[in-house]
This record gives sequence, structure tokens and C-alpha cells, in this order.
Amino acid sequence: MWLGEIIDIGSGKLPFGFNYGGECSCGFLSGWDRQISGDTVKYFEDKKNGGLVVTAKLKAYEKWPAFDLQITLENTGTADTKTIEGFSTLCFEVASPPEGGAYVVHKAMGGLSTPEDFVQGDAVIGAGGKFTLETAGGRSSNKDLPFFRIDTGRGNIIVAVGWTGQWKCELENADGVLSVSAGMADSHFVMHPGEKFGLGSMVALFWEGDPYESNNAFRQLVLEEYVPEVKGRGGLSPYIFCNTCFTRGGGWLNECDEQNQISLINALKPLSCESVITDAGWFVGGWPMGAGNWDPDPEKYPGGLKPVSEAAIRHGMKYGLWFELERVVSGTELANRHTDWLLRSGGNSGIPLENEHMLLNLGIPEAVDYIYAIVENKFKNDRIECYRQDFNVDPLVYWQKNDAPDRVGVTEIKYINGLYGYLDKIRANYPEVFMDGCSSGGRRIDIEMVKRFHTHQKTDLWFNPTVDQNSLFSLSHYLPNVSFTAHINRYDDYAFDSVSAATLCLGWIADSDEQYNQNGKFEATRADELMERYKTTRRYLNRSFYPLTPPSAKDDAAIAFEFCDGNSGVVFIFAREKCEKSSLILALKGIDGGLRYALTDLASGEVTEIKASGFSVGIDKVPFSRVFKFEALGV
Repeated sequence: MWLGEIIDIGSGKLPFGFNYGGECSCGFLSGWDRQISGDTVKYFEDKKNGGLVVTAKLKAYEKWPAFDLQITLENTGTADTKTIEGFSTLCFEVASPPEGGAYVVHKAMGGLSTPEDFVQGDAVIGAGGKFTLETAGGRSSNKDLPFFRIDTGRGNIIVAVGWTGQWKCELENADGVLSVSAGMADSHFVMHPGEKFGLGSMVALFWEGDPYESNNAFRQLVLEEYVPEVKGRGGLSPYIFCNTCFTRGGGWLNECDEQNQISLINALKPLSCESVITDAGWFVGGWPMGAGNWDPDPEKYPGGLKPVSEAAIRHGMKYGLWFELERVVSGTELANRHTDWLLRSGGNSGIPLENEHMLLNLGIPEAVDYIYAIVENKFKNDRIECYRQDFNVDPLVYWQKNDAPDRVGVTEIKYINGLYGYLDKIRANYPEVFMDGCSSGGRRIDIEMVKRFHTHQKTDLWFNPTVDQNSLFSLSHYLPNVSFTAHINRYDDYAFDSVSAATLCLGWIADSDEQYNQNGKFEATRADELMERYKTTRRYLNRSFYPLTPPSAKDDAAIAFEFCDGNSGVVFIFAREKCEKSSLILALKGIDGGLRYALTDLASGEVTEIKASGFSVGIDKVPFSRVFKFEALGV
């Protein structure tokens, strides 16, 4: 079995590596004492006198040819360790080049809030070639998406990076042998006595067969093993919720108050809205200069937050708040109380400048306890049941400026460990709370964050159908579609269809405040119709995904993709503004090709009978969209 050639827990053969005191672990680690217990291997530098202990926890899945590898380092000695550098949480070699000798890496851009968000591309690594995937600025999907597929001559390998900081993956083809090395981008440090560092995780799936089935296997692995469920909700279907700022084009922040939030909540229930979140600006000082004050503004919320949350609860909905607890602005309550907890982009010397934006150092346990207490108070006393976490700062320079020369990477490691511990505590103690992730849009989406948040905002370039189509096409290759969110504030089919393959954030002004409603008076009947269509669609969105056309970011493209469960599913078809095609011929995938199928246009209700092997869709105007449901009729 392919996977067995990469890992052998019984012999201590695991795919990670590092340099220690200038020596490669590939040469000395096999000589260290080992302790194997179930799925965990511990490697001891010196069992009697302490020193470095490397703990590798490997979960090998029975249902999928995949594993999850997590690495922890601990200094159990009485002196500093030797220098640890170049730590790769995942490294392995594959000696099976495809025909022609070149390996292919299927990758995607990150969520940079540009028209290129998550646009896909291929990297061809020929003999002697090298290629690097990485992030930028310390947020994990701030350059490349940390999910990618490698095509080899033997099959496909899907890798998911589990490090919510600065990561890098280097791939090199040396005479047909592909080496893959992934982990924290820059590590060069000694560990002090008693220190314990988690270095994140890597998930890898090794598939021999159809490449798209490797993606579908990975999607199901993520759905069943990583995506959390809101306790009491009953399932992992994509959500319907409203972040109220998007009812005013994404900019309704400091203007929100008790009265207008309750008005909108009262109007949203008929749309099957499950949760309502008030975004930035609810706190003293407002957005952004109030980040660090986490009490509600008494002028906007004279009765506190509870009247708003109780309005949602009366309608069977959850109410929640936006937080950016990692950012602290000078002059705020948190900055004034705990200057010693703050990281500054120029290093921690001198007095903070007026309105300076700093980071709360999550590597300090007391700082983590402090923000946890703030949030827990909202859960307990204000009946907050939704938690939205944003992060609008590139943290890398803050980490780097606060590292000593012999401790490069330590500030980042401790910070990320603190972040994980904080989020895990919320998930463990409040499993009924809906958690929505954001980082200037989709800049912090990796496998470690996927398992901690129910859904993730994918971009800050909202209400752009082409961006939505490209993003959903790409992300669907690796993640079940409950995991990411798209926003809707229009009523036309093209805009709505473009977001309907995701968790849905409603941006309609359901209480019809025409002062802000750029699209005119709220169209309740039309909104009801669109929500019923979405309910038909969403039952398939976590199931198997197939692209029916190549991806394209061009404005003259026509693209299509499919989700199916057995012999039924949905097909999304788009032709953009400059497309000159008059029709598109498609073939369904992943189903019984010998059956006949009923194809139902979800907009018109029109039903036609087709063969799975090929059917034509006419394009009568542009931009154009159709969402069809298909069901098997028989032989």
C-alpha cells in the first residue's frame, strides 16, 4: 500500500524532519530512544538526563488512505537545547513521475480580496525543477491556498497545511524523485528548560485512481473528521445567517444600535435565518479605534446587548458579535491595563504611539485567559450564541521584531499555540455557539482553522459574481461547502446562483430601510422564492464535487460544476458578460451513465429529459446562469 511506504509507526518511520545542532534528523533520529504508545511516537534525546523530546502523534485513517501528523517539541532538561532549525512537519519523497517526467501541482491563490481570489493554476515541476508554495505576512491563506494536489505517475497526493502562521512548502524533482517538505517557514531557535511547543499539523491523502475522486475523498475526510457541528442544530448542511453589516454593502458598522438591530432581526425570521451577527462597531470607541474596548457602547446599546440577543432568541435564532481580540489600539482599555502583553511592529521598545495598532501576545497565558473571560461573559450574561472572529493585521513583522537572534520563530510558535488553545476552550465549553471565521476576508483558512470554525468568510471583495464563482469552484475541490460563506444582497438569478454553492450570508434589508437599500424596497416574495431554491441546492453541497469545464477567471468564460449524491444532484452553469458562446455541451460525472435523468431548472421549474453522457444548455443572453437539479428516471 502506498501509504505504508511513507509511514511505519511500529519502526518509528514518520514523515517529518529537522536540523538539530547542525545535524539532520535523518541521520540521528533513528538512534534516539523511542516510546510507542498507540498512535504516538516519542523520540528522546536523552531519557536519563532530559533534553529534547519530539512527540509525533499520527492518526492514520481507516476509511481513507490518509493521515494527520501533529508534532510537539519539549525541553525536559535543565539547560537550553541545541539549535533547532528548518523544521518540516511533513517531508517525504515520491519516486513515480508521470509520463514525460514532470510532476504537476494543482494549486490556488489565497483569499486576498482581489479578482484573483482562489483562482486555480498548475505548476509543472520537470526534472531538476523546484517550486515553492507559501503564505505571506503570517496569515495562512494570504498568498497561496494551503490545500493542494500533486499528480504523480502512481496517483494523487493531497496536502493540507495545518499552521495558522507563516508556512512554506518546497517541492523539488531530482532525477524523477519528488521531495516534498512543508512546515513553518522560518525556524531557528533554542528551547529553554520546561518549554513545550506545538508545531501544528499536516494532513496528507495518497490516492491511486481517478484524480477527482481523490478530491472527493478528501472533502469527505474533512467533513467527517474536521468540520465542527453546532450542538443541537442537527447536521452539517450549509448555514443561512445574516451578518448585519452586509445589509448595507458590508459597511454598516458604527451605525448599528439596539433599535435597528432588533428591527432587522424581527424581519429576518421568515427567511429561515438561523443566526444574526452584529459586526464591528458595537463597542466603546467604535471601529477601528475602539479595538481593545470590549464593552458595548452605552449610547448605542442603552440596555446592553441582552435586549438584542433576546429578540433573536424569541424568533428561534442565535445572536452574535464580531470580535478582533488580537488587535489592540493604544488608548483603549486593554492597551492601558496591560501594555506588557502587547506586541508592536517595531519591537517592544519605547512608549506606544497615539492610535498605534498593536497585537495582543497570545503567547502569554494570562493574556489568553483575559480575552477568554471577556467572551465568556458575553456568552453567559448577554446570551450571545454566535462568535465571529476577525483578524485584519499581518502579524509576521510583529513576531519577527520580538524574537531574539537565537529564538527565531518562537514568538510565532507561542502565539499560534495560544490561539489554538483559546479557540479550543471556546469549542469545548460552548459547543452550541456558532463560530464564524474571517481575516480580512479569506486570509486565514487552513486545516487547523477549519476544525475550529463552522464557516469562514472567503473574501472581502463582496457581491462580485465572477469572484464568487471562481472562489466556490476552487474551494470546492478541497473543502465541504458548509465551510465557507458567500454574501447576497441582490435578487437577480445571476448574482444569487453565483453564491448558492456555499453557506449563505443574507444581505437583504428585510425591514425595508430604503435610505440604505441600494436595490430598492425589500422584495419579500422574491427573497422567499430564492431561499426555497437554496434549500433544494444546499442538501448536495457537501457531497461529491466535479468540475464540468476548466476553471477560468476571464470575463468571456463559461464555466460549470456539479455536486451529486448517488444519482441525483445539482449543476451550476455560468456564462460571463463577454462570453460569445450560444450553448454549452456538458456531461454529468460521478453517476450511473446508463440511466436517463430528469433535469429541472430551479428558476423556472421546467423539466427536460437528458442522457448523462451529454446534454446541451442554450445561452440566450449574458451574463447567464442556470442551476439545475437532476434525478435518475431509469434505464
